[in-house]
Amino acid sequence: MNTKKICSSIFIILAITSIAKAQLYVDSRGAATVGSVVGPPIQATLQVVGSAIFPTITGLSNSCAYIRGGNGYSNRLIPDYTFWYNDQCGIYHPAQDNIGFTVQGNEIVNLSPGVMFVYGWTFTRSLWIYSDSGLKENVKTIPGALSKVLKLRGVTFTYNDQKTEDTNTKSPLPSGLQMGLIAQEVERVVPEVVHTDKGGLKAIEYQNLVGLLIEAIKQEDKKVSDLQNRLDSCCNLNQSETQGQNPNNTNGVNNNQSMLSGQALLYQNVPNPFNQQTSIQYFIPTDATSASILILNMEGVLIKTNAINSFGNGTLTINGGDLKPGMYLYTLIVNNQEVGTKKMILTN
Repeated sequence: MNTKKICSSIFIILAITSIAKAQLYVDSRGAATVGSVVGPPIQATLQVVGSAIFPTITGLSNSCAYIRGGNGYSNRLIPDYTFWYNDQCGIYHPAQDNIGFTVQGNEIVNLSPGVMFVYGWTFTRSLWIYSDSGLKENVKTIPGALSKVLKLRGVTFTYNDQKTEDTNTKSPLPSGLQMGLIAQEVERVVPEVVHTDKGGLKAIEYQNLVGLLIEAIKQEDKKVSDLQNRLDSCCNLNQSETQGQNPNNTNGVNNNQSMLSGQALLYQNVPNPFNQQTSIQYFIPTDATSASILILNMEGVLIKTNAINSFGNGTLTINGGDLKPGMYLYTLIVNNQEVGTKKMILTN
């Protein structure tokens, strides 16, 4: 049988098939249609009217690829690309520029330009988020971080199943006791980490709270360090009083209270009187901008200025050889304000 006869036979078979039951139609372009006598659109070379399965052998299969025919958008219950005998598991097209993945009729993943929604648990080996300095501008340290954190409320909760049915996805939320924050409460404190979707539901960028928590911890650590310095000064003061001061003196108690409140302090020099060397203890808050101890004679004439560059607890040592025997005044100045003035006596 020559080629011309073969082609004629194929044409006759196709024509008979098309006329009889419209199972297969081939137009003048060579484009084929299954299930209709109308040719496919100009962009296509094959058109299937209705649904199609793709088994490896003839007959129905327990599981094979199944493509549903349709002329409109699909949904999570009738996905376009699915599987025979498991036809609520697959891919569907609910809107323009939007596709979804469904399992058991529940939306699991939804994709639209620049956005991916995942409904359910997500497990991964690691998650990296771009944070390169070259991608950022207007970089500033978070102000008032500790006060913001103190306004947030950590809660435990369970999801409202009925509420999920009011959304477009109708996907079940995790069951059991959960732990986290309430988006509306967070939005009042740090609105930068809260997003509201088209349906009005609010979500939190939990990873963006890391910077806030780091700065809050640093602020809290500074407060703890200041308190530790004040406690150390209290202990040193009590020790000094035990080693030579009047045991009935209550100034130490008052000084301790002042220190714990963050106020600058000036202590009595020890020993007093002295003839060789004496020590002046002081406390200066770490947020001070300037400090010094002035030595004056009893007429108020300035003898010497001792600049203080390290804040917190400190000690200034006075050598008797630098002064003539007599009575002197010493004054602590912090941020250009007098904190206190005391007397010291140098003997022969």
